[in-house]
Amino acid sequence: MTAVCQALGLARSNVHALRSRPTSWVDGRTGRTPHGDDELLAEIREQITELPSYGYRRACALVNRQRAISGVPLVNPKRVYRVMAGCVFHAMADTIPR
Repeated sequence: MTAVCQALGLARSNVHALRSRPTSWVDGRTGRTPHGDDELLAEIREQITELPSYGYRRACALVNRQRAISGVPLVNPKRVYRVMAGCVFHAMADTIPR
């Protein structure tokens, strides 16, 4: 087993873990659909309607500030970036001259 793992460049612990998995095992990271992105996009739009040139960091801070007041869990900045990347606001923020 050691020689095979060295030849393939794999860790023995990883090969052992792969072999001991049941056939019904499914990777939990794949196939996830984010829920609530429409609601988050509505919150972002509500917060940055006055100045749409805000980036994702400022938009995240504004949304999280509002969520903290209302007692709702905060949003991860990576999620805000992902939601804004597929939105018109993010494209507008990149094209505004400084």
